[in-house]
Amino acid sequence: KNSTEMQLRSNSTYSTSADIERLSQIFGISLSGIAVNERTAIGIPAVLACLEIRNNNMASVPLRVYTATNKGPKLDESHTLDYALNIRPNAHQTPFMLRKTLGIHRDTRGVGVAAIERDDYRNTIGFRVLQPQEYTIYETSEIVSGKRERTYIESDGKIHREEDLIIWGSISMDGLYFRGITGCLTEVIRTGLTTRQFINSYYQNGTFLGGILTSENNMDKDVATRNKESWQQAHGGSDKAGKVAVLSGGLKFQPIANTLVDSQLVEFLQLDKFEIYQAFGVPPHLVGDTTKQTSFGSGLESQTTG
Repeated sequence: KNSTEMQLRSNSTYSTSADIERLSQIFGISLSGIAVNERTAIGIPAVLACLEIRNNNMASVPLRVYTATNKGPKLDESHTLDYALNIRPNAHQTPFMLRKTLGIHRDTRGVGVAAIERDDYRNTIGFRVLQPQEYTIYETSEIVSGKRERTYIESDGKIHREEDLIIWGSISMDGLYFRGITGCLTEVIRTGLTTRQFINSYYQNGTFLGGILTSENNMDKDVATRNKESWQQAHGGSDKAGKVAVLSGGLKFQPIANTLVDSQLVEFLQLDKFEIYQAFGVPPHLVGDTTKQTSFGSGLESQTTG
């Protein structure tokens, strides 16, 4: 009887590319056909700005290596780990870009994972970012002791033990599996994407006259359809805004004010923005939004100081 059992652990963060596509089809598409994932989320300016501000700042924090001496800690610039952290973590990334990439993975996908590159003496000489969709995690548990160990297998077959990885997780209920901030804001992001889709459609296909065509004459369905298509062809689209409409055949134009629709759209967009700021923990003025007074102060100078 084997003393260990192996289980495959796979979710939106730890999965193959095939799992990602399948999960997106099942869970990531709303009734309106809008997929909510890290790629569509960064289409929201507030999300993109928060990702940039958070991770630019975190990537700029110095990480140095110190050696204990009789006179206290001493900066050890000759250490291989210090070189990897501050000079060249791998052949194609600067330390700043490596940390920023891990942070963006953490905020959007729930976890940032980097493989630790070691020399023959097990000294750390570099780091390599692993793309979440390019590896699978297996969990091995000993039946008797209950000890658990996770193994990461890349799509090319390369195996990593957990001790050879940096795992930077975001929101978790058990400390093992994580969810990104954008994943927790699915409905907020979907609302923002839907609102922007509506605005684009409204201004691209709308007549900009906002009203209803009426007639005292009886019209069958075919005549009504032709009148509608003729009106849309003549006055639909942003390139035809402001043109003079000529009505014939007893048609009358009854205008409808767009103020209510416009104000509701603005309210939706403003609410979405501040919910995104709150979730990311970014003060609004740092992303250029100074429309409201915040707890950091009333003036831009006091906000910046805060």
